[in-house]
Amino acid sequence: MLVQLSKDPSSGLLGGEIKLGTDRYTGNMLETQLFFRSAEDVQTFAKTKLHMEMRKYYNGLKPEEAKEIELYHELFTVKAGQIDAIYLNSPPHGFGRLYEEDKESGEWVSALRKVEEGGEYEREEDGR
Repeated sequence: MLVQLSKDPSSGLLGGEIKLGTDRYTGNMLETQLFFRSAEDVQTFAKTKLHMEMRKYYNGLKPEEAKEIELYHELFTVKAGQIDAIYLNSPPHGFGRLYEEDKESGEWVSALRKVEEGGEYEREEDGR
């Protein structure tokens, strides 16, 4: 899903992460976080063929097959300049991955601000 969305600039996807967690009794939680430009882009994604195919697959599972799959959806709308992220001895995660250093000013600039100002946001090969 992340690969398909990252290849489509019109999707509004700014970035995403896939994390492996061990807080479940099975020790195999896989979490996908996607960061979109707007709530409207999330709603548009929800109506795409890709998302509908995923829903159809999940809804077609037998209860014993689905018991190991958790699904949840959280939507946060954040205004420009209202994100704070600090990373010590750690690469940026979550919202922090949506920022990049401006080589001229040394300032950290959000991908969203760059898009709003008419610039292009180019994702790195890993989907950021």
